[in-house]
Amino acid sequence: MKRNLLISLTLAAFFIIMSSLSDASLPAFLSPEPNLPEIPYGYDVDFPEHVLVGSWTSVDPTSFNQQITSDGATLGRVLFYDEQLSAKNNVSCGSCHAQEFAFADNAQFSEGIDAQLTERNSPNLNDLAWSNGGLAGGGPALFWDCRETDLEKMVLQPIEHEGELGKDLDYMVEKLSRISYYPDLFKNAFGSSEITSGRVGSAISQFIRSMSSFDSKYDQVKMGQAAFTTSERRGEEIFETNCGTVCHGEPGFSSSRPLNNGLDSVFTDEGMGGWNGNPSSIGKFKSPSLRNIEFTAPYMHDGRFETLEEVIDFYSEEIKEHPNKDFWWVGQRDLGFKGFDFTDQEKEDLLNFMKALTSTNFLTHDKWSDPFKSVNSSNNIELANAINVFPNPVENQLSIDLGSLTAERTNLSLYDLRGKLVWKNQMSNTTAKFNIDNTSTGIYILELDLDGEKATKKLFFR
Repeated sequence: MKRNLLISLTLAAFFIIMSSLSDASLPAFLSPEPNLPEIPYGYDVDFPEHVLVGSWTSVDPTSFNQQITSDGATLGRVLFYDEQLSAKNNVSCGSCHAQEFAFADNAQFSEGIDAQLTERNSPNLNDLAWSNGGLAGGGPALFWDCRETDLEKMVLQPIEHEGELGKDLDYMVEKLSRISYYPDLFKNAFGSSEITSGRVGSAISQFIRSMSSFDSKYDQVKMGQAAFTTSERRGEEIFETNCGTVCHGEPGFSSSRPLNNGLDSVFTDEGMGGWNGNPSSIGKFKSPSLRNIEFTAPYMHDGRFETLEEVIDFYSEEIKEHPNKDFWWVGQRDLGFKGFDFTDQEKEDLLNFMKALTSTNFLTHDKWSDPFKSVNSSNNIELANAINVFPNPVENQLSIDLGSLTAERTNLSLYDLRGKLVWKNQMSNTTAKFNIDNTSTGIYILELDLDGEKATKKLFFR
């Protein structure tokens, strides 16, 4: 008994010590292996026609997709989620940019390597690389203060930031070269196993460039595959007149330049004005894409608003006076404009329209998921594709159709994204319906075990 206790305490002490070591001292045998499909996912972006004709869009699909390879984005996916990119092996890019939140964070500020909080809310990454032309015709406007337009340079800055991943780039390259799975991944992506910070930036950028969300209800309507409800249609009209004219132009629902939205009369965080020194830039921030906005709370650069309802109330009645306020298109930039004075019905319609910008596929597809979490991944893609689980999003009832597959008994397990089992059941036929009540809104993993052969499906519960 005492011997077992001593062994347990020794092992516990060992892992505590190992977790505190710098990555130079972390042995390769502790490195987890990413769970990747034998044939890489396709990461090319298929741009629908309505996206290419939008007023804020300057994307050329051919040249855009030439910047992405399946092997490059696969490597980028692994790097994005690998905590060993941080100085203490405890945070990754995915720690602050989670797929279920459209690669934003559900906290006001995110935690870095020493639980140090970021100075701004983590912005969503979906549709980041294509939805606008950036500053002065350059690349996309990046970071809240738009201080960067080069995506490859942008992705390396949080890695180097002492309060985020805290990693010197030379140190990072040295560490990656000693992790068993990286040489082959770099060789697949770039033709040789050489690891450089430039290649790291390129791979992560390819992964982020692939983050498109063109199967929302909004996109289905524009492609003639669905129809808005009466409320959603009214909401679109209100949005186009008041929100989409300058700040959130369709189809990217973002702006090509930083703007001052009257958030404060005095800015402690001066935004673009904080780095360019221009008084006319004080309070100007990037207008992020509103695609998947339903899941990117909290909102604004400082995460001050917890709900979309609060955001709509702000634009309706609470806009503050500031000399740089950018509401010139309504002719009232400096005339005490306090908001659009929406009615309760208009607020509801706006909310319903913005929810129609959600892409369930983007929030659940395995190709953007964490490859280090086995519950989120399945190499048995063929089996998973043969199984139809619907509807998705799920309300209260879930239907499962195994198609031509057969099994004496199929075990069903529903997990949350932390791996906690929240529901379990069985089916003995090829089709079945289940009532699943009291499940919180969010992303879940349904594991299907067909006589020992397993497949996973990601589901969104609304």
